[in-house]
Amino acid sequence: IAEIGFPFDIFPPKFLKAVANIGEALHVEQEAVVSFMLSILSGAVGNSIRVSPKSGYTLALFLWLIYIAETGHGKSPLLSFLMQILNCLQGEESKKYSDSLEEYERSLSANRKDKNVEVPDKPKLTQYLASDCTVEALGDIFADNPRGLVLCQDEISGLILGLDQYKARGNDREHYLQLFNTGSWMTNRKTAKRFIPATGAAIVGGIQNGVMPKVFGADTFEN
Repeated sequence: IAEIGFPFDIFPPKFLKAVANIGEALHVEQEAVVSFMLSILSGAVGNSIRVSPKSGYTLALFLWLIYIAETGHGKSPLLSFLMQILNCLQGEESKKYSDSLEEYERSLSANRKDKNVEVPDKPKLTQYLASDCTVEALGDIFADNPRGLVLCQDEISGLILGLDQYKARGNDREHYLQLFNTGSWMTNRKTAKRFIPATGAAIVGGIQNGVMPKVFGADTFEN
């Protein structure tokens, strides 16, 4: 069986230089660097554009990536390094949201005493990334962020094994299958039902060789 090499030749020289520098600094293969970068980048692009592989059919560019390697291989430091920019942006947005929420609550309190005080719209958190959250929580995020996000999970086994763990008759897997196709979600809660027309997430993380057989049983593997 012929080995298929990674298609480095399709990337611009400046991009490849950055990839080589990161790989050398963190002692990881350049294939791993590019793969993680593409998945994270796909989440940044999100639902802002779509491609049409055939007439009448469009897809978002979200990539789901599991990097398989033994402990100590360097996948966690690499992922942490590449996520720095999104983490900084998320920190800035969280600060803006916190300040806006304080202002909103002050105005709301003042309006109760004086109806002439104008109350601004309740702020919404712009979210670029998430980790370790329920389907219900993801639904809340997509409702306010239809462009999508990066779902970063250092150990992807935690995400997969956690599906439906808090539900006697769960449907988390079905939601993730819909999420893979950037389909709409219908969430049902005790208090309300909600339709979410736009979803989308790039999922990126790592897993150890020995853990894979425990995580990917027959039904999980098929899904």
